[in-house]
Amino acid sequence: MAVLIVNVARHDMWHDEINAFEIALHSPTLPALFHNLHYEGHPSLWYLLLWAASSVSANPVTAQVVHTGIVILIYVLIGLYSPFSVLEKVLLLSGYFLGFEYAVLARDYSLGVLFALLYAELRSRRPDLIVLNSALLGLLANTTVFGLMMSGVLACEYVASLMNRTPIRSIAAGAGVYVAFAAASVLTIIPAPDIGEHGGTWLFHYATKLWHLKFAVVSVVSLPFVPFNADFPRQYWIGMDSAMRELWEVREVGLVLVTAALVAIFRENPRLLIVIFVTGAAAALFCHLVYMTGIRQTGIFFVVVLTALWMQRTWRPRGSWLVPLLLLGGSVAGIEAQIGQWMRPFSSSREAARFLNDNGWRDAGLIGVRDDWTISVAQILGRPIYGLDCQCFESFMQFNAQHDREQNDQIPEQLKRAVSVVRGQPPLLIYANPLGPLDVADLERVGLRAVAIASFRGSESGENYLIYRIDTTW
Repeated sequence: MAVLIVNVARHDMWHDEINAFEIALHSPTLPALFHNLHYEGHPSLWYLLLWAASSVSANPVTAQVVHTGIVILIYVLIGLYSPFSVLEKVLLLSGYFLGFEYAVLARDYSLGVLFALLYAELRSRRPDLIVLNSALLGLLANTTVFGLMMSGVLACEYVASLMNRTPIRSIAAGAGVYVAFAAASVLTIIPAPDIGEHGGTWLFHYATKLWHLKFAVVSVVSLPFVPFNADFPRQYWIGMDSAMRELWEVREVGLVLVTAALVAIFRENPRLLIVIFVTGAAAALFCHLVYMTGIRQTGIFFVVVLTALWMQRTWRPRGSWLVPLLLLGGSVAGIEAQIGQWMRPFSSSREAARFLNDNGWRDAGLIGVRDDWTISVAQILGRPIYGLDCQCFESFMQFNAQHDREQNDQIPEQLKRAVSVVRGQPPLLIYANPLGPLDVADLERVGLRAVAIASFRGSESGENYLIYRIDTTW
């Protein structure tokens, strides 16, 4: 817990973390919150917690406090109540997911881990608590899309285990509870009609590409247990597609070895093995057909394996030497990631916000390119920003079709329009456009002059910024 708290204090939040809190903060009512969630593709549970917490504090750090509390509960659960050996606990808590990705980064994935492990404990020791176990699966379904998939598979296994020895009325009551929770999750993640390319462009884009299906399968099954970054210590996070493609031959071998190890570990519990691989197949199919951007999503396979291990070990306390071996790679990668974040910041947003605040530019007219990477600077300052992509003022990022207009050749005209409408002086451009550098000379034809005043580089997530003061010549 002490290491966790120190690492969280060190961590500079990036836009995915901050924006979830800002959505909650700027949703005055629950209907407004659920309206905004139709642009997110995530169920509501994490956002409901943030919505409640935002009434206490408007500081985005509040999300880190809430998230750290969740992770501490996971640590207590594993440390004091899990059926694992001391070695296995050390490997788990130092691992990539429970030591970094699902621990330091404040996202909704940790909630899925918490409810999955709570379910594993009660399901294996008190299977007679049908309504409570069903409610835990329902809560798991409302953490992430992948939590919804996993909960459905676990629910089927649970019902199968209850048949022939439990009254149908009791099973039906539990099923009713779970279905109600699952329906709430599905209704929340239905995309809005005007959702942008973030939610629609890649849908079924790779459906006929067998190489991408292979990429999805290897990423789901192998990557969570071989989460090494080929560029460490130059890079420590596997959060982008490019990092997932590194060490490809190693991950292909890992697919075979992980599969063989799981078959050997669960050979006496084929039903749990089915749960693992059906969940993995569902996750791989989703990543292939719908959306995949990083290990945070493929980590559902790690979560379902951990859940199944918990249940099997409770039923049969005898361990297997394959389990520590399976967890070893993740522990090494987790320690590397925790060390790596002390070598360079995860995001430059907090440093850029501090610069603006310390130099008297907190109330300057802020303009951002690109919208989703630059908005976090303004959010840390507690104020809106004018996004060039959507050509609008934003307090949080709503992934609607307005944000699909990334056109570098129109930046001069868009920036001229932005300078005329932003409030606060001087107008400052926060530039984080991966499509290329700002063409300062091209601005002169529309009567603008850009003066560079600060540069922030070297962040792990790619949220690096050039800040310009924009002067007018008209």
